[in-house]
Amino acid sequence: MLVGFHLLDRQVIDHDGLLVGKVDDVELSDEDPPRIVALLLGPQALGQRMGGRLGRVVAGLARWLHTNADPLPGRIPYEEVAGLDTAVHLRIPRGDLPRPPLEGWLCDNLIDRIPGATRAGE
Repeated sequence: MLVGFHLLDRQVIDHDGLLVGKVDDVELSDEDPPRIVALLLGPQALGQRMGGRLGRVVAGLARWLHTNADPLPGRIPYEEVAGLDTAVHLRIPRGDLPRPPLEGWLCDNLIDRIPGATRAGE
């Protein structure tokens, strides 16, 4: 498998067909040959993968919007991957994954303040 071709920047879809996000990086084992341990999602993983000044800005903004002092990127164990095609399909529902910090911050500080936003699912 070519990680850069088959995984990076692919949509991640839960077992109910709901969008989870995009694969921004992967975590590899220390074994020889290395194996994929987890998929990493979110702006912090993307910033670290990008590198350079822009990558530091993206990762820095992610840390600034996070409630933890030293947050980690979103992580999905590779065992939860059910299949790969044009997207990465998971065995588990989106609700079983931790809520992404940026999504939480945006909901709490922006979306929930829009009149009628709390009834959006009705």
